[in-house]
Amino acid sequence: MVNYYALHWLKPSEWAQAYPLVRMVHPHWSLAHWHKRARILARSKARPPGTTHPDGLIAVQDRRGIIHGLLVCRLEQDLTGAKYIRISDVMLARLPGTQLDEAILDGLVHICTEYHCSGLLLDMPASGGNGLSQNVLDKYHFAPCGIIYSRTTAPSPQAQI
Repeated sequence: MVNYYALHWLKPSEWAQAYPLVRMVHPHWSLAHWHKRARILARSKARPPGTTHPDGLIAVQDRRGIIHGLLVCRLEQDLTGAKYIRISDVMLARLPGTQLDEAILDGLVHICTEYHCSGLLLDMPASGGNGLSQNVLDKYHFAPCGIIYSRTTAPSPQAQI
């Protein structure tokens, strides 16, 4: 089966093309706000000249050129020096079927191979949300590991007394 979707690194000239998807997820964002966020997300860490690293925004695009997904990609290393690809801030236009999810995971596996990474880390929302289908994650042998605690606001010190 030929896949209808492909992953590619989103260039600044394509940010406006991704805005309809961003607006579906963040309806209060203006195009200017999206461009500002994209500039921050696409900014690569300081790397030695001549080296390439997979940091930035990845678009999931169909053959017609319509963007159906956005992912934030970062190269990370653990204490042993093993390299990992970390994917976060997944935005998907939810479509029936699993072809979109499978194209994303196939593309990410290819990126991991290309950059000689030991693994792939997916930061997904804990409840439903806009992430990849659990059935497809199971098919690709992804299992939840670890727990990330998050807190949106810090209580004042007076509230803890």
